[in-house]
Amino acid sequence: MEVSTESIRRATEAGYLAAVNGMAPQSLLIFSGIAAARPESELADIGLSFSHLCLGDVREALRILTEDALRKNPESDLAKAFVGLCLKQAGLNGEAESLLEEVAGGSGDESARNMAAALIGQTFA
Repeated sequence: MEVSTESIRRATEAGYLAAVNGMAPQSLLIFSGIAAARPESELADIGLSFSHLCLGDVREALRILTEDALRKNPESDLAKAFVGLCLKQAGLNGEAESLLEEVAGGSGDESARNMAAALIGQTFA
């Protein structure tokens, strides 16, 4: 069965909303479904990573980004911006800053550039 791009977009929105509203376990299920529908895309991996981050599991969030999302698309600015977020959550602000500055100053995905720019200079841990 083919899943439409619009359905994937809506499911992605639902997954992020669930993650930030205390329903991270449910968001893991949503993003797992998206991953099954689009196994070649790193976007579901980014969502799974964010869900783990919301559960407080920074190590697993980083693992998913580096071993899964960036393996599928090494040039993904969005995955790199989320790596920066995870590094900040882990207290590795120096590493995070250099990566975020690279993404923010690049010419890639506008959402990733905006996210990276917003995170520069913030300290979480």
